[in-house]
Amino acid sequence: MDNSKLPKTLRGLIRNTVPAYGSVFFISFFLNLLILAPPIYLLQVHERVYTSQSLVTLGFLTAIVAFLLVVAAFLAWARSEICSRVSFSFVDEIEEDVFRGNLTQPTGSISSNRYAADLNLIRETLGGPFVPAVFDVAFSPIFIAVLFLLHPAFGFLGIGLIVLLGGLSFANHHFNRDVIRKAQESQASVLELSGLLSRSTDAARSMGMVPGLGRVWKGRQATSRGWQAAAQRRTAPIVSVTRFLRTSQLVLVTMIGAILYIDGAISAGASFGAMIILMRSIGPIETVIGGWRNLTGARDAFDRLETLISNDGRASDRVILPRPEGDLALSGVSIAANENKEVIVHNVTFTLGHGNILAVIGPSGAGKSTLLRGLAGVLPLAQGKMTLDGHAFHHWQPDELGRFIGYLPQDTELFPGTVAENITRFYSDVSKDDPRLFEALEMSGTTDLVKSLPEGLNTMIGPRGYQLSGGQRQRLAFARAVFGGPSLILLDEPYSALDSKDEAHLVRSLSALAAGGSTVVLVTHKLNMLSHCDMVLVMQSGFVQAFGARDMIMQRLPQTQPVPLRLVDGG
Repeated sequence: MDNSKLPKTLRGLIRNTVPAYGSVFFISFFLNLLILAPPIYLLQVHERVYTSQSLVTLGFLTAIVAFLLVVAAFLAWARSEICSRVSFSFVDEIEEDVFRGNLTQPTGSISSNRYAADLNLIRETLGGPFVPAVFDVAFSPIFIAVLFLLHPAFGFLGIGLIVLLGGLSFANHHFNRDVIRKAQESQASVLELSGLLSRSTDAARSMGMVPGLGRVWKGRQATSRGWQAAAQRRTAPIVSVTRFLRTSQLVLVTMIGAILYIDGAISAGASFGAMIILMRSIGPIETVIGGWRNLTGARDAFDRLETLISNDGRASDRVILPRPEGDLALSGVSIAANENKEVIVHNVTFTLGHGNILAVIGPSGAGKSTLLRGLAGVLPLAQGKMTLDGHAFHHWQPDELGRFIGYLPQDTELFPGTVAENITRFYSDVSKDDPRLFEALEMSGTTDLVKSLPEGLNTMIGPRGYQLSGGQRQRLAFARAVFGGPSLILLDEPYSALDSKDEAHLVRSLSALAAGGSTVVLVTHKLNMLSHCDMVLVMQSGFVQAFGARDMIMQRLPQTQPVPLRLVDGG
């Protein structure tokens, strides 16, 4: 089997970065050795140039250290470039899987904004200064050893500062981890609410909901500020002590160096060299401590993305099944609103041959739209089995099965792009003159609509493009649903924004689709639509009340008597 077709796992991709990070470790070894050049230069100047007063010696020493510093700068750039490329390559490998996994998430789960932030956080962690600092910390014992060579006092000072800074960092992470996570989650909740409100401003303003929504937003903001304040109060003492140690280390090494110089234990150059080496040995540790919080967040982000990708459920090495004719069968199907909520549709069983039109009727809240969303694969099955031509839906690769299904939900949305791209579902293998595009226009009766748009099929729509009305969006979404003549077409109140003329065209299109062999499932509240259907499914409170041929079901439905007109004065 081709390994490139195996499902991706984040841990497997991390293991693939080991060779690249091995080269980073190798570069870090020589880079840390070269960083010793300035203090050694300082020692040599004090011990050789000051005593001999030789400009030639100073020139040779300066040239050597300048060359070494140039090499060190090049190695530092190479190390940073490798880390950056590794991070971008890692994100590039998984971002499509994250996008696909996010689209398969149940309604009400984590928003796509959170996953996008998780990707950026992982990229910044893998490609930022944290990873090089970790490698530099691994070579800190070299600098501590050099400090001991200069004088044991410098070595013990370095060890003491490292232990104190590391201990404070561990204490800050261990004791404040939960409150920091609460602060981050509450802030994410505020951002998600803000995004939702920005998409619903028209409804909020028109119905006087702004004050009430403002109170909700203010309440979430207050909760977020409360957690952030609690996190700040608990971390402030440790941060203050850490800042004190960082700022006082220069004073400590200078004081110890001065005492040792006065006692004649070291030279002045050794004192300044110890200062540079100590700062260099502590610097990476400070970077690691400063990035520890980001590392914790990156670990949580890693776990979320790993769960997202592993729950996608795709297997790229499945056999591609042939195009189904459209024979639909449900056996004991129950559907939940999402993975954590109660079941909405219970124990639905029926069969529907291809070329038939099924009308799903019932009062509001009966579960009709939920059933359709389950058939479309939007909602997960709580139990039961759905088959198309005898094959369970999950036997297909989701993208392949999606080409054989047309779905028009109640809430019609089009995506940023051209009209043609939306109708052809953004398929990469569809040419601009694909005849299926024009067939979908004719079938949906949108040819005249497209002609009226500023750029026709090339008209850009979306937030920054041409603004379509609700009826126009629904008609184009219907064209998208019937593009390519799908085997199974699912329509949820497809005429809700249509006038009588467009509704008549819809009826003719349904008959044409059925005549072409497509299986159509139509959710409707209009009983006059039943005359154009072959089968009827009646739902009530999530259960099937009746299923059968149209004439049989219509005989059992209550017949309403026409209400006679009554003239009023002036009528």
